[in-house]
Order: sequence, then structure tokens, then C-alpha cells
Amino acid sequence: MLNYRNLLLLGLLYCIPADPTNTRIDIHCDDPSITDWCATMVLYEEDNPRHHDIIKTESFCSYKPLKTFEYPNLFLNGDGSRHYEIGYQLSHTCTKDGQHKCMKSPVKRVRVYST
Repeated sequence: MLNYRNLLLLGLLYCIPADPTNTRIDIHCDDPSITDWCATMVLYEEDNPRHHDIIKTESFCSYKPLKTFEYPNLFLNGDGSRHYEIGYQLSHTCTKDGQHKCMKSPVKRVRVYST
């Protein structure tokens, strides 16, 4: 009976989620001739080259040159490593002709809290 309890405890410990992390993203549209712009950002955690966990999707329009997103205490479904690999893709209209442009950030390794 004691062995079954130990196996149950081990199984429960394995299901505990990874440690949280904080993420802040500053998006700039610094051209003073652009007074209104819009964007859609997809924030993701990269587990391997073919699979990404989408963390947040944000769509917004602004007349200010800076838009900041802060995500405190994110609990992500990481790959068991001591780091998360955080990246984002941004589609925006911060262009002289108002056309949509798309960019993808480099993936940044972010340590989890407890390491």
C-alpha cells in the first residue's frame, strides 16, 4: 500500500506546472508623421521548431508612439528546461502608406523564477 501512495505522490509532483515568469514588451511607432496606427501582436513560447504555445494575442490602435504590454506571473507550458523561449509576431500599420507590415522578433531565453 505504501508503494502506491509514493507513486501517486510522484505522479502529482510531475503534474505541477512550471514556474512563472514576467514579460514586458514595448512597441514603438517613432515616426512623428504617423498619428494613428494599429497592430496585432501574437506572443508565444517556443518549445521546438514546429510547435509554439500561444500565450496572448493583442490587437490595438493608438495615437501614441509607444504601446506597452506587461504580463506578470505567466505560467507557461514549457518543455521542462530552466528557460522559456519567448517571441512575438507583430502585424502593424506604422508605415507612411498605412499598409500592413509584419515582423517577427528574435526568440529570447527567459529564466523561470526558481532557477
